[in-house]
Amino acid sequence: MGFLDKLFRRDRLASKQDEDLCDLCGHAFNPHELKGYGEVPLEGWMECPVDGCDCHRTWSFDEASRPAIEQHKRDNDLG
Repeated sequence: MGFLDKLFRRDRLASKQDEDLCDLCGHAFNPHELKGYGEVPLEGWMECPVDGCDCHRTWSFDEASRPAIEQHKRDNDLG
């Protein structure tokens, strides 16, 4: 899918007012998957789960965020 195709697709999908949409691919943002390495990752990447979508972006936190991330993991029983 070319750039203009993605742009026009995003415009069509953006008309759905009740969803938060990814600004890169136009699909619903919530199902995007956060991935990273290690027990408590401070950096990684995010991918869209829609078949054929090549949406990809990176994310990171600074080291000072580690305690809050660890607490969130414990509070939500995430392993």
